[in-house]
Amino acid sequence: MRSQPGRVCWVQVVPFSPSAGLLEWVEDTLPLSDYLTGKSRTAGAHARYRRPGDISFVDAYQLMAPAGAGSAPRSRGQLRYIFDNQVPCKLSATAP
Repeated sequence: MRSQPGRVCWVQVVPFSPSAGLLEWVEDTLPLSDYLTGKSRTAGAHARYRRPGDISFVDAYQLMAPAGAGSAPRSRGQLRYIFDNQVPCKLSATAP
């Protein structure tokens, strides 16, 4: 596999079905969730690029967690509150 920092690279995929497959192992990478929230879920890009006054990932998660996995949010108001008070973080080509 050939790759350059910040560039798209090609990987091999083993298809399991029309909508699922296994990606090859890619060296020196980390899961997107680890980049965004950090392994402790209190660090990562969300914490580093948070604006003053924005709610944290943990606060947003706690607002949504009572709804349960796969269920609708308790209210559209909660979801709107999260959208208005947590700006998406930027992605960089370098790992944290």
